[in-house]
Amino acid sequence: MKNFPVTFIDQDDNQKKTGWVSRSVSVSGFIFCYDFFLCQWLVLANKRGKKTSEFSGYWNCPCGYLKYNETASEAMSRKILEETGLEIYPEQLSLCAINSSPEENHQNVVIRYFTILDQDYTNYLLLTDEYGELNKTEEIEWIPVNKIDQYQWAFNHDVIISEIFNSYVDIPWWKKIIRKLYSKYCA
Repeated sequence: MKNFPVTFIDQDDNQKKTGWVSRSVSVSGFIFCYDFFLCQWLVLANKRGKKTSEFSGYWNCPCGYLKYNETASEAMSRKILEETGLEIYPEQLSLCAINSSPEENHQNVVIRYFTILDQDYTNYLLLTDEYGELNKTEEIEWIPVNKIDQYQWAFNHDVIISEIFNSYVDIPWWKKIIRKLYSKYCA
C-alpha cells in the first residue's frame, strides 16, 4: 500500500488537519563528527525544501518513513543517503530512542539512531541531495552543536540533538569505556 494523505477535523481544536495512512513508523538519524581544526562538534542537518509536506524552510536531521520490506536501520541508511549523499551503513548506526508521543510526531512511532563518525568532518564534505526527490532538500550543512539554537528546526530536532549529544557524544572517556564493556559483556 502506498502512503497517502487524508484530511480530517481535529476534535480538540476543530481545525482541518492532514494525516497519513500507512505512514506510522519513521526514523531519524543524528550524525556527529568532530572538527579538529576548530575544535568543535558538528551535527549533519538539511534544510527542508519546497516539496516537503510540512516545515518547508526549517532544518532537520535526516528522517523519513520506512518502506515496505525494509528494516528501520536500512530505512535510516537510505534516508541519510537521499538527504545528504553520505553513505552510512546500518551497522554503523546505534539505536538511541523510540518515541511514540502523538502530540510530538503525528501518531508516528519514531525510531532514533545516532552515529559518531570516526574521522575529521573534512572527509565528509561532499554532501549532495542527488539521491533523493527533487526539491525535498534545500541545503545540507555540518552545523556546530553549540550553534543549533541559531537555526529554525522541524520536529524538535534541536532538542533531540542536545539530548543525544549530552547522553552519547560529549561524555568523559571513562564512561565511554564502561559503556563499551557493558554492551560487550552484559547485554
